[in-house]
Amino acid sequence: MITGVLTVLIGESLAILSLPIFLWAVIFYLINTVYFILYEEPDLEKKFGDKYREYKRNVSRWLPRTTPYNPDQ
Repeated sequence: MITGVLTVLIGESLAILSLPIFLWAVIFYLINTVYFILYEEPDLEKKFGDKYREYKRNVSRWLPRTTPYNPDQ
């Protein structure tokens, strides 16, 4: 969902050549990255432990995988 919003913001900034929208996309990316690293990921590690750490090793934070993640493989 976040990647979708970021893609739309960047696309819109390119389509109408808007520097303010591009800067908003950069700020949006930075805010979310900091939030994920400092709050969300540590909270998920506390809740799910090693299973979440294994998931993080196999799934990118921002780019979707071309194949589904299956922890049983």
